[in-house]
Amino acid sequence: MNRAYYFKDKVDVCDDIYDETARVLLISQSLAQSCAALLYVFWEYKPSYYDLRVLINLCGNFCNSPKILFPKKSFRSKRVFHALCHAQYNVNFKSVDDVSIEDSNYAQRLCRRFLEKVANEGEKKLQELESLHREFKVQ
Repeated sequence: MNRAYYFKDKVDVCDDIYDETARVLLISQSLAQSCAALLYVFWEYKPSYYDLRVLINLCGNFCNSPKILFPKKSFRSKRVFHALCHAQYNVNFKSVDDVSIEDSNYAQRLCRRFLEKVANEGEKKLQELESLHREFKVQ
């Protein structure tokens, strides 16, 4: 989660040059790191493949936070989800920004809500595991 918060904080840095595609990449990295944290807390699984869509789908098996990210019915929601999932490709291979500042701001708001929910669900699971661990030690 520390890495997820690090990437999220870097999105808020004011620069002289604006690159919304790079900004979406930082948001995507933040989301991927938070999904990896959830996977470790719930399943003790460290993924070797960090495709955002795969990580979100895996996390959907044991918590509700991925519902925040899944595209809704609106075209904008689907466009932003696509930009998040393909952020690395877009940074490496596209020279023209396809992402507007409104879309990156929307992605940033989604990221904030997602990180808050992930932190709450992760903390709740860790407390549950701690009580089980104490119970097991007593026996």
